[in-house]
Amino acid sequence: MSLFIAQLFQKIKNIKFTQLLIVIVIIVISFFFLFHDLLKKGSKKSKATGESVTVIFDPSSLSGEETAELTPLKIKGKPTIDMRVRGYEIIVTFDNAHLEVKEIAYPANCPSVSGYSSTIDQANNSGIIKIACANTTTEGFILSSSSTTELVQLIFKSKKAASSTIVITPNNIGFSMITSSGLSTIPSSSNNPITAQVITGVVTNTPTLPSANTPTMPLFTPSPTSPSTPTPTQSSSTCNKKGEGDANCDGVINGVDYSMWLNRQCNSGCAAENLKADFNSDNKVDDDDYSIWFNHRQ
Repeated sequence: MSLFIAQLFQKIKNIKFTQLLIVIVIIVISFFFLFHDLLKKGSKKSKATGESVTVIFDPSSLSGEETAELTPLKIKGKPTIDMRVRGYEIIVTFDNAHLEVKEIAYPANCPSVSGYSSTIDQANNSGIIKIACANTTTEGFILSSSSTTELVQLIFKSKKAASSTIVITPNNIGFSMITSSGLSTIPSSSNNPITAQVITGVVTNTPTLPSANTPTMPLFTPSPTSPSTPTPTQSSSTCNKKGEGDANCDGVINGVDYSMWLNRQCNSGCAAENLKADFNSDNKVDDDDYSIWFNHRQ
């Protein structure tokens, strides 16, 4: 080995300086193109640039009787370009004290992912529906940019007379698009929460006018009512996780708490009911409280 090194140095001594410089330049250029090619091959984009998908609820509001099964709620998507998709994931939150899930129906070309997608029992226990589907074919399926495509259908049943909001946050949406370089993740086109309002148990009666010739007794006699007493806010001893986003003080930070925050936002003069969603105790319910809920959600 030492003999080889000595011979190599002897040959270098015999080479003129100009020739040696040319050899070094050629070696440097060769290494540059070699590493550039390796980096180019090894860097696959995890997110596509420019493409996005608009996701909506259809219809955007639901209503019904106090304990009725509601109209099917469809989640639909429309991309900015025609996309060949392998699958998608969407996370929906709802108030499971007000609503219960009766059905989660996936399209035939993208069945649910067993073991990851929420079952009906899991959704009703947590107030969170993990929607995940996968198409196992190599070509996937097409999402058209010319019309909306149904991604999943949800059927809810009301448990009581109340109002609440069903929500999808933008960072809980992702589509897996097939490209020439592999799979790319396509995000939602919106930065704002996607919502559907639900009101149940509200009945509007049409009054019947009495006959002009028939005297009628009053329908009811109003009784005096005592002044309403503001609902006191829950103490830290009974709501240990309120500062982490637990609005309903059940010890779990989930979509129910998000719905309460969304429906109780206020900036000044907030009622005690609104302040249940005041997680930082500044007597306001705003984006700062949302950030607290988001960072501690389960």
